[in-house]
Amino acid sequence: MKESIKFRLVRLSTDQFGVLNEMYKPDAPVGVYTKLSFGAQEREKIVAVSASFRFKSDENQAPFIILETKGFFHIKPESWECMYDAEANTLSLEKGFARHLGVIVVGTSRGILHTRTEGTDLNHVILPLINVEAILNEDVTISLAKERTTKTSEPQG
Repeated sequence: MKESIKFRLVRLSTDQFGVLNEMYKPDAPVGVYTKLSFGAQEREKIVAVSASFRFKSDENQAPFIILETKGFFHIKPESWECMYDAEANTLSLEKGFARHLGVIVVGTSRGILHTRTEGTDLNHVILPLINVEAILNEDVTISLAKERTTKTSEPQG
């Protein structure tokens, strides 16, 4: 069994939030398109997890809510070294660890959505439970040269 990765959440950001009320159809089912992306900053030993959500009530129209958030996790140097491949210049996140980070960011995004829509007609729209396991079904390898890997899911909701 691998040694557990030592990390801490150091920062959260809401990179994008937008509402297009005219695209919302109250009688139509809502689909949520989810994308998770991973990046890393070698010097600071930071792994960034981006979550992007598009809420649509018609798959042929623009989304009525757009939410993009990011969580930044500092990885202890000894844990970073266990995941780092100097020859390939890559950082490999075991899928269980990548899922754990993804779940943290998705849950945080749920709270951000609630807070941003509080007191509006769209406050009833929630970010459903997202099966991060279905999105991240393999280890995540981040090339530190380009520093971004993306995983996308089918609409849920």
